[in-house]
Amino acid sequence: MNIRTIASRYAATDWNSPKLKAFDYALSIATVGYGLHVGSPLVVVAGAAGAAATWWGLNARIVRGVQGAMRRRARN
Repeated sequence: MNIRTIASRYAATDWNSPKLKAFDYALSIATVGYGLHVGSPLVVVAGAAGAAATWWGLNARIVRGVQGAMRRRARN
């Protein structure tokens, strides 16, 4: 699988889907739980950052930004 294929799949994903957001939150909670279990503050912070990124809609914002940049590039 090359970079273009990965980018296409990433862009085609509906990052605002309730099911995907629920999965992201569940993964973040599991990461925080694992970090607490092993006693790693870094893993706990990574899980909390993942939950914050999901709440803020980071993936959807990245996709919109890249698509906008590609449209501007195509016009020039």
